[in-house]
Amino acid sequence: MDKIYLWENAPVNSYARQRLLLAAEHGNPEAATALGYFHSLGLHGYEHNLTLGKRYFDDGMARRYPQSFYVYGLVLLKIEPVDYHKALKFFERSANLGFGRGMAKVGEFFLNGRALTVNYKLAEEWLVKSRCRDAQKGLLLLASYYEEELFDADHAIELRTLAQSYIDNP
Repeated sequence: MDKIYLWENAPVNSYARQRLLLAAEHGNPEAATALGYFHSLGLHGYEHNLTLGKRYFDDGMARRYPQSFYVYGLVLLKIEPVDYHKALKFFERSANLGFGRGMAKVGEFFLNGRALTVNYKLAEEWLVKSRCRDAQKGLLLLASYYEEELFDADHAIELRTLAQSYIDNP
């Protein structure tokens, strides 16, 4: 069963909103991350307030909660103008704390050359290390690269098989 994080679920009523706020105020980093996300982007009826959102993210990050770094990186990708270098730093922090989705994002940055020089070897290392469903797209793109550009069909098959094995990983 996949873990559904609080930031992936909208509070359905005022009671749920109040519980989320109380959890954040009592030091729950996942609740703080959810409120940071909702406020930063003005989601689910929450006031669009980047400053307040950042304060909530800071609470989660102070507790070294890897998802706080990851979700803040996602927010940075949605704010114009997009600062890929800054977003990458937060994805790297999340990845270094062991969060698979953060690792997959770092791999995507290497694969697509966002804020970095394209590096297929490092992209593969990060995508494989992540062991999560979010790495599938990147692994499949990498497999195509190996097959079409490097004519390495065996490695392409390995990458496709690996991507398929991640289908049930959160």
